[in-house]
Amino acid sequence: MPPLLHAAPDGLQKYLIQKVIDAKRELAQAQAVQGACRARARLLQEYMRMLNDSMSQMQATRPRAGMTMKEQEEWIAEHQKLMDEMMRQMMDSHRALTQMDCK
Repeated sequence: MPPLLHAAPDGLQKYLIQKVIDAKRELAQAQAVQGACRARARLLQEYMRMLNDSMSQMQATRPRAGMTMKEQEEWIAEHQKLMDEMMRQMMDSHRALTQMDCK
């Protein structure tokens, strides 16, 4: 059998991948802030805004018209990877918020 060819992410998916990477970087910055609750909370708020924007865009995306069944399957698989990454990041941000000790 010939090797399977995988379709590259489409333009919107590439854009969303970059947004997810940016949001992950923002979360890492927020998690790295020690002691300064206001600064950490501000960074986490910015991160959550970025993640919310990305999630809204992802919910609105659909495979483009005219795709073959194989292309649609690959598009959906890529979309699922992005959604899984966003879910991991949301869980990480939740842990960061619950571990904040702001008194």
